[in-house]
Amino acid sequence: MSSELTTIWLLRHGQSQWNHEGRWQGQADIQLSELGRQQAHRVGQRLRRYQIEHLISSDATRALETAQVVGSYLHLTPLPHAVCASRTSAPGPG
Repeated sequence: MSSELTTIWLLRHGQSQWNHEGRWQGQADIQLSELGRQQAHRVGQRLRRYQIEHLISSDATRALETAQVVGSYLHLTPLPHAVCASRTSAPGPG
């Protein structure tokens, strides 16, 4: 039996423009705001010190953009996965 532990990091995407406006986005494919991109850079810088081997992301634009920025600091290319997509009970986009 291996004594190695696996650590799983869960990150939320950076702020999107609709987050900034207080709008529900659900499955709407909204890009990050400038603040959201800055947030992704800060997280990437902080995670550099860890031995992260894989990066999996929702295929939503805001999540994938966050993962790509974070991945640039980790020398990893995110693997987009539709199963990770956001779920909401909000009534439609906007």
